[in-house]
Amino acid sequence: MSVQVFIANITELIGVLGLTMLIGISPRIKAVPPVGFKYPQREGKISLSLATVLIVFSGLVHLFGNRVIPSQTWIPPELSPFVVRTIQAAAAGVLVLILLWRRGQPLKSTGWHPLLGRISVQFGIAVMFLTVFLQGKLFVILDGVDSSLWMAFLLLLITSISEETVFRGYLQMRFSSLWNPTTAWLVTAGLFVLWQLPGVLPKLDFANGAVYILILLILRALLVGWMMLKTRHVFAPAIYRALSAWLMMI
Repeated sequence: MSVQVFIANITELIGVLGLTMLIGISPRIKAVPPVGFKYPQREGKISLSLATVLIVFSGLVHLFGNRVIPSQTWIPPELSPFVVRTIQAAAAGVLVLILLWRRGQPLKSTGWHPLLGRISVQFGIAVMFLTVFLQGKLFVILDGVDSSLWMAFLLLLITSISEETVFRGYLQMRFSSLWNPTTAWLVTAGLFVLWQLPGVLPKLDFANGAVYILILLILRALLVGWMMLKTRHVFAPAIYRALSAWLMMI
């Protein structure tokens, strides 16, 4: 990654951070009571156990991921890593849904509060326009992109929604009931970085800007956690992550 690309991404992060701070003071969000948990200690232990399983699972997927994907002609070779990542994220999401079902907990306890849905979608759309503008990719999109890139965006979107539901929705919300929200935000960001590292480290070239990639990985994990902290909904963090990653491809 070049210095110019790194600076462009930092500018994007600052812009989204500023927009998040504005939405965070909205009375429409503050009017909705936060989701609470009756037994914070139990929720914390289950969440820490889940995070440990997920990080180990991530390592195993990236060791043996190529064996997961059958040989299919409809999958372009350049999209195979995205498919592996999507399967990994979707499996984590299914595990969380099973936990919710077995424990009789509502979907709003994973960051999908229905009363916050409308403002979260509005915020997500605003983040999308801001991100496209700051990356300078509006006319590139309007000129048309290859169908494989649209497929990549779909895979990125599924991945982001699944991961944000698991980490910012399930884990961060429960850590917030166990600790204070700031500690929960930082711990969740750290766990998310560990979840991503097995897929990132093998591709890093420290002679060509790998440090910049690691810095952005950490900063973006902190940013989406902050977005969740301020909006208490995972839609905007998910759509932002998917779009930001996709724009770097076009």
